[in-house]
Amino acid sequence: MNLDSSGNALPSAGPLRNRLRFCLTSLHRLSTRIVHYTQAILRLFLFILLVVMIIDVSTQVALRQIDKYFEVSTSTGKTEEMPALLLIWVALIGGSLAVSERSHPSIDALVRLFSRNWRLINDQFVYGCMIAFSAIVLLWGGFKLTIFTFNTEQITPAWELPMAYVYLALPLAGILNLIYLMHMCLTSLLRLLGEPVEDGSKVFTDQSPLSGSE
Repeated sequence: MNLDSSGNALPSAGPLRNRLRFCLTSLHRLSTRIVHYTQAILRLFLFILLVVMIIDVSTQVALRQIDKYFEVSTSTGKTEEMPALLLIWVALIGGSLAVSERSHPSIDALVRLFSRNWRLINDQFVYGCMIAFSAIVLLWGGFKLTIFTFNTEQITPAWELPMAYVYLALPLAGILNLIYLMHMCLTSLLRLLGEPVEDGSKVFTDQSPLSGSE
C-alpha cells in the first residue's frame, strides 16, 4: 500500500500506470549506466587528444625556433595541420560530454517563474528541439557528409588522411547527444510522474527541480 508523507493511504495507481512506471524506471537505470560509462570513456579520450595537441603545438613552436636561430629548413606542415583536425573532434565530442553534464550555458530567468510541472514540460520541449537538431543536422547530415567525402576520396593536405575520418566526429556526436538527451527525457518524465530519480550524483525529487531551485 502506498503512503504519503503523513502516513495516510494513497489511492493505488492502475496497472497500466504501474507498468509504465516500471518500464520507464528500468530504461532509466539502463540509460544511467550507459551515460556513466560513456562519460568516463569520453573524458579519457578527450584527455588523450588534448595531450597530443599540446605536444604537437609545442613541437611546432620548437621547430620554428630552430628555423629562426639555426637557419635550417624543417617541415612543419604536419604539425600545423594536426591541431586543426583534432580540434574538430575535441569540439564536437567535448560538446556531447557537456550535453551529458548539462554544462552548456542556458538562460532560465523566465523558466524560473514557471511552476514545477510547467518547468518539466518546458524541459521536454527543449530536449525535443535538441534531439531534432542532433538527429537531423549532426547524425543524418554528418553521416551524409562522411559518406560523400569517403566516396570522393578527399584527403588532408599534409597527413593525406581521408577527410571522412575527420567528419566522422559529426555523426558520432549526434549519436552521443541522442543517448544523453533521451536519458534526460526519461529523467524529466519520471519526475512528472512523481518518481525520485537518480541522475548521476544527484537524486531529483519533487523538491529538487531540474531547472534551478524553487
